[in-house]
Amino acid sequence: MLMNTSKGPVRFTVRRDVAPLTTDNFVRLAITEFYDGLVFHRVVPAFVAQSGDPQRLGHGGPGYAIREEECALPFNAG
Repeated sequence: MLMNTSKGPVRFTVRRDVAPLTTDNFVRLAITEFYDGLVFHRVVPAFVAQSGDPQRLGHGGPGYAIREEECALPFNAG
């Protein structure tokens, strides 16, 4: 997938084989333009960049929650 940001494009791969619920939810939100125009409300260099909260408070979202999925893949810088 490709995400265009004000700092340039970010290319990443979603892994439906290891997190189908999370992947399907993310892709559905992207297709329906949920993320368009949202800011990254939390950025910690070399650690995390978070978005997806229309209220910019860090705990909002699309108005529903999904079940957490366990994933054995490591988190790598990319």
